[in-house]
Amino acid sequence: MSKLLSQLILFVLPISMGITAVIQGTFNRLILNTWDIITMAFFNALIILVISGMLLLLQHIIQPNDQSFLAIRFNIRNFQWWFIIPPLTIVFITIGMAFTITKVSATTVFVLSILGQLCASLVWDGLIRGDGFPIMRVVGVLMVFAGGIMVSKVWC
Repeated sequence: MSKLLSQLILFVLPISMGITAVIQGTFNRLILNTWDIITMAFFNALIILVISGMLLLLQHIIQPNDQSFLAIRFNIRNFQWWFIIPPLTIVFITIGMAFTITKVSATTVFVLSILGQLCASLVWDGLIRGDGFPIMRVVGVLMVFAGGIMVSKVWC
């Protein structure tokens, strides 16, 4: 794969994930017109379980080489307690998005969500990865903070 194509994919993929998050949140809000929030979250989890199971089956059928991203590396002895954190965050995001979108606009929810992601990423990169806090990254986060204030009408 060419370097330009890889860069394009890595640029478009996060944008696509952002669009998908808006679609998921707004459809979950619509589902809440019919179902309660816990049933909606359970249904989301059930669909994820079915799709993940199908992908796992496909992975076992194809059995890619050991260098592949899809190579099978599961071993229950390697389980760590913190492996439960990602699924817990999915539950929080699913329920939180659906709830907040019913109270405020999707724009407000996602600008503030992006602000939270940027703040957490800035701290992670600065403290865990050791990248420090480059001024342009900090300024960028502050700009999104200003945008969050504008769209949420908190202090306006």
